[in-house]
Amino acid sequence: MKKIKILITLLIICTFMSLFITTSYAVDTFSASLTPSSSKVKKGDEFTVTIKLSRINITDGLATFRGTLKFDKDVVTMLEANGQNNWSVTYNDTNNTLLFDTATATKTDVEIGTLKFKMNDSTSSMTAAIRLVSI
Repeated sequence: MKKIKILITLLIICTFMSLFITTSYAVDTFSASLTPSSSKVKKGDEFTVTIKLSRINITDGLATFRGTLKFDKDVVTMLEANGQNNWSVTYNDTNNTLLFDTATATKTDVEIGTLKFKMNDSTSSMTAAIRLVSI
């Protein structure tokens, strides 16, 4: 009888403990998209790519992030990176990283910068892919 009381008491304690233990599976997420100013460019042409943040699901908003820019340097040359809408962007040519930051965190969709490229005169390629990875 004593063993049954102890077992029932332990089950009640475990039940109450499980009521106070919660697991949160919320994940901070956002999307960053790249949109070119033109889908067709010729050798020697300059073009821009706009960077836009959307679907920001971060409790305190997003104020900074880093990404790596992937592109074929034989096809296009990166000329400059400019922030907009109170965002700044710093480009590191050595490892192709971009650092974006702003003083005020945002939760709303916003265009945060532009990247200016030039299609190389000497390229034989007819296509170029520009991606932002490792965000």
